[in-house]
Amino acid sequence: MSRAATVTRAELEAVRWGPVAAAALTAAGLVALDLTVWPRGPGSELTWLVAGLLGGSAALALDDPAATVTRAVPAGVRMRTAIRLGVAALVVVAWCGYAARVVAAVRADGGTVSWPALALVGLALVCAATGASAVLGAGAEPGAAVAGAAVLVALGLMVVPLPWSVAPYDVGSAGTRETVLWLGVAVLGVGGLVWGARDPQRR
Repeated sequence: MSRAATVTRAELEAVRWGPVAAAALTAAGLVALDLTVWPRGPGSELTWLVAGLLGGSAALALDDPAATVTRAVPAGVRMRTAIRLGVAALVVVAWCGYAARVVAAVRADGGTVSWPALALVGLALVCAATGASAVLGAGAEPGAAVAGAAVLVALGLMVVPLPWSVAPYDVGSAGTRETVLWLGVAVLGVGGLVWGARDPQRR
């Protein structure tokens, strides 16, 4: 087995899969409800809760209780973070598939939803959650707090009005102020990931 494969396997074995799976399975349960028996149907408030939970799941994958020890191994923080971000990549793929189902269902009922705009919401929340987790530091195990914050933000944006009449969950079309907002959130999240993945002595 190559060194890269060995490092990848060891890093994935170090992930605390219980909390990650719990958040992901809860999101999957809400997806099932949203696409089947939920009265308001696909694109309801459950959609945004799913995005928050998936972001939390990705953030939990970055928790590393043994960070003080693993910093000494040959694989640097950047490489180990990249390996764990494989979970975030899977989460984004799952969200994009779910978004496609939501778009199809809403359009079948005569509604208007932009798939790129909807996909960007989930992507931005995942980037923001993982970026926050990376900035706070894996050794501090911030995943649970970040996951909770992601869900609270998803809920809060449904009821708390934003300045300038910005409606964050208006995904009727791309290229709007809402799209720019979510793109900015995604960029900030990626920036947090890049900073958090630096070697500790260079931060």
